[in-house]
Amino acid sequence: MATCSPLSVKDFLLSCELHAGMKLDMFCKMHSQVCCTVCASKNHSDCIDVRPISEISKQETANVHDLSLTLEAIMQQIEKLRNNGRSNIHFLHGSYNEEIQKLLEMRRKINKLLDELETSTAKDMNDGLISLQNLLESDLKKCTRLQDELKQLHEAIQSITDKDTAEFFIAWQKCLNTIKQSETFLKEKSNTADSASTFQFNMDIGQYLYKLTALAMRQSPDQIFSVANKTEYKLEIEPMVIWSRGQINCVGV
Repeated sequence: MATCSPLSVKDFLLSCELHAGMKLDMFCKMHSQVCCTVCASKNHSDCIDVRPISEISKQETANVHDLSLTLEAIMQQIEKLRNNGRSNIHFLHGSYNEEIQKLLEMRRKINKLLDELETSTAKDMNDGLISLQNLLESDLKKCTRLQDELKQLHEAIQSITDKDTAEFFIAWQKCLNTIKQSETFLKEKSNTADSASTFQFNMDIGQYLYKLTALAMRQSPDQIFSVANKTEYKLEIEPMVIWSRGQINCVGV
């Protein structure tokens, strides 16, 4: 370490830090503080024992050896604190880079998982669409068939003038059978006749992500945890589509 010249040391020791150009020539015993005459008049005017440094006896000063040891001990502690600070900064940057890599890797895995969920969910939705559409088309065909039969039988009954013929009897029985089939079909479909089938997306993932403010958090040095044991689990969740006549639910995770 470079040493200061006697003049610079003298200037360093005697110059008042608060008042430029003023020298430290006073001592306030109450505050154990050296000061200049301006400081003494402004900040220590009410103090009991403020005297010029030149009047203070040499017995008032501390032992030079003990003072030197104290200074060296304090400097060592400060140097240790500085070294710890540098180490902490280096460690902090290392932790930051490590967590950034984890974040990028997690994002890659999430993207892959979402791609897989999108593909499988779209397939399940398509299968549900085809199945439900076939069911609805089957109902439409049955509606059309029953409607045509009822219309034809109604016209036949109206057109037969002789009610005692075998032709009328057959038409009558067919009417009763078709009416029974129609009533059974209408009863089965009464709960879904006015409801439209729809797909509904599962918003659980989106709502969970919207609540997050960050994917990582800063941990203070005083947040210390101990781990008694560690167990790893592999969780696999297969997305699916649940559909019913009234609603189709697309379920992810």
